[in-house]
Amino acid sequence: MVENASSSATSGRKYLLEQQFDDILGVIDERIAKQEEAVRSMRAALKAEELALERLRLAREPLAGNALTESSRDVVLASVQGRNNSAKRPASQVILELAREAIAVASKPLTRRDIVNALEASGKAPVSRDLPSLVSKVLWKNSETFEQSGGGYWLKGRPIPDDGRPT
Repeated sequence: MVENASSSATSGRKYLLEQQFDDILGVIDERIAKQEEAVRSMRAALKAEELALERLRLAREPLAGNALTESSRDVVLASVQGRNNSAKRPASQVILELAREAIAVASKPLTRRDIVNALEASGKAPVSRDLPSLVSKVLWKNSETFEQSGGGYWLKGRPIPDDGRPT
């Protein structure tokens, strides 16, 4: 009888140890799953940031080629720096303001691509699957502010520069 009680106690302890190991393994497995999900999330965020960086680099290229005067650079910098809260404004408002400023600074009609590049360079471009189409739509809907001139957009009511053609 003593042997049965001893054997039963040993198997009981063995069962408890196995249960504790199973519980510990379960906790570790949960933590591994959470950590793997965090890593996947970080990789996706990194990929998005790398894409945004590449878009900025691509947007910078045409702008770096244009030699802006110091005064026009100051105007562009002041307008970009004053735009810190644009994320809270509607996308159409951001597009309108940036397009108006970009055209005024350039002093010539700008193509849709020029305006998209200016938006991307500002870092305030609205998130869109097709930003060029969104820009066209917003400018078209605001025909009281913008008009088409020589394949580009110009500020309505202002005299068009002599060449009147976008570059």
